[in-house]
Amino acid sequence: MALLGTPVLGVAQDDQLRQINLVWRAMANAEGYHLYRKSQGTDWHKFATITIADQCHYTDTANLDDGQIYHYYLTAYNSAEETEPSQQVSAKTKGPPHCPQEISVFRQSNKGIKITWTPLNDPDVGGYVIYRGSIADQSEHLGVQSVSVQEIAQVKGWQSHSYIDQEISSSEPDREYYYAIKSFNLFNARGVLSEAVRVKTAP
Repeated sequence: MALLGTPVLGVAQDDQLRQINLVWRAMANAEGYHLYRKSQGTDWHKFATITIADQCHYTDTANLDDGQIYHYYLTAYNSAEETEPSQQVSAKTKGPPHCPQEISVFRQSNKGIKITWTPLNDPDVGGYVIYRGSIADQSEHLGVQSVSVQEIAQVKGWQSHSYIDQEISSSEPDREYYYAIKSFNLFNARGVLSEAVRVKTAP
């Protein structure tokens, strides 16, 4: 039996962590549907075939990146023919996590240096990366300090909010250290680095 018209495709939900939910209207006489996708710098390709005639939704999780725009269209098919493409729709995945806010660093007697922050209210965050460093150089002309930091630890869990750096004794002679934090998502993709916060050990 002939397929009449073309399917209508829509985005049910985007701005999710590496997934996009698509919906469409069922077509009479269809035996299934083909989904096509492209992103910047790629050509259209068929990435999914639905073989259930009354299925009208699909969740795309196939090799999606963070914070990327994807374009889609749909065709319906049966044993006799395939329809013309539906209209194109666009959707964007969730971007990398933000850096945490309200970072504080302070000495803990002889127990090391404690770093605290306000955790992100986002279950898609897998945890936080702690960085430590010292003054790398200083421009006398500008009076600006450049801080170089290196990763020292990872703290898992989106609700985590503190870390104790026991490699640095808070009682060591008068020295300055700098700490910064990145968040990472459930795919271990990292966001931007926070500003560095200074702490001074005992004089």
